[in-house]
Amino acid sequence: VYGRVTDGAGAPVAGAIVSFTRPHPWNAIEPVEVGRTDGDGRYAVDADDDDKAMARKLIAIWAEGFVPACQTVAYEPGHAAEANFTLEAWAS
Repeated sequence: VYGRVTDGAGAPVAGAIVSFTRPHPWNAIEPVEVGRTDGDGRYAVDADDDDKAMARKLIAIWAEGFVPACQTVAYEPGHAAEANFTLEAWAS
């Protein structure tokens, strides 16, 4: 899973925390892997699940000065999936 994190003006958000999780059977969230965006706001994480025909991950993004964001991405294991985010600045 890969993507880019930008602000409302399209500028990259560097150093944003990227959290990949999967739903747990009891409606809890189980963290899978954590990374950070690079200087251009890009991230890439290997998020393959065993041998399922289709996998789903909840991706959450946190960055200082921005409202956290999340989305669910579905993908075929072994294939790349893109999930981009536009973060909203906290109201001052």
